[in-house]
Amino acid sequence: MQFDAQNPGLILYKQYDDRKNVYSGPFASKNLKDWIDDMSTPWVREFNEKTVQHVFKSGNPAVFFFRSNQNSEKLDEIENNLAADLKDKIAFAKADLSH
Repeated sequence: MQFDAQNPGLILYKQYDDRKNVYSGPFASKNLKDWIDDMSTPWVREFNEKTVQHVFKSGNPAVFFFRSNQNSEKLDEIENNLAADLKDKIAFAKADLSH
């Protein structure tokens, strides 16, 4: 496996969004923590009592996707495409209405 890491280097791999993030900032504890927190948060969050703070913390407008889990793969793709372009300007959340 090719990691393309620098020495020293930090790469965050995940199974959602852009899947790989390479850190390029200073290696200071606060900078690293902030970067990891930011990069490990999905672009489109499940909206519930645990995530409500994350959705509104930036002060940016928020878009809510209210849906059932039918066709969820296609909906996830559409939501993630929107969020990829606008994630720094708008918070995105989804809520399952099928319960």
